[in-house]
Amino acid sequence: MASSIPKEAKNDLLTAWLAATETTWKVALFLNTSNCMTQSLYSGCTNEVVGTGYTAGGATLLGRALSYDGENVVFDATDAFWVTATFTATYAIVYDTVTSKIRGRFELGGSIPVAGGTFTIQWNNPSGLFKLSS
Repeated sequence: MASSIPKEAKNDLLTAWLAATETTWKVALFLNTSNCMTQSLYSGCTNEVVGTGYTAGGATLLGRALSYDGENVVFDATDAFWVTATFTATYAIVYDTVTSKIRGRFELGGSIPVAGGTFTIQWNNPSGLFKLSS
């Protein structure tokens, strides 16, 4: 799963993560026709997934955690999932619901369909959602 952090988000990413009690982050899913991979704000994204088991705006990102191994900062969270789902998704974004700022963009490796099952995004351990190297 390829990922990137928008250049606009790098300066305030750590601060926002540590302020976890003040903001809610969500993970939203998008179609292959979306512009979300070039946007800085969730509100500027087009073509969000529509389908059974998916609510516009995505799912709340739970279990956010921060670790530091002396060289790298790793941001992790509980895997995101949608149950009894029927849709296709190509991209996922993680965004702050207060500011609409995108905190991470993820290519899911193609257009991934689910039909009446559970759609899960398993964050890539040990890199988690993001890994910032010094």
